Amino acid sequence: MSHDEFQKLFKYVEERLDKNEATISADIASLRDEVRVGFDQVAARLDDDDTERAAYEAQSQRHETWINELADTTKTKLALDA
Repeated sequence: MSHDEFQKLFKYVEERLDKNEATISADIASLRDEVRVGFDQVAARLDDDDTERAAYEAQSQRHETWINELADTTKTKLALDA
């Protein structure tokens, strides 16, 4: 292989590597953005779930209070199912 042919081959390989490096960098940036969006969605979903769980807990507490008040007022003894 002549020196000129080697230079052409080297330049070709170098250009290909530069293009691939740019493509890989763009792919990594895109993947990073997708992962960030995914994490944001999961975090929002967890926040919604926590809010719903707190609402159900508050409602359950209110119901328990009302049931106990009704039992006291009607002099009804509450018993756990065996």
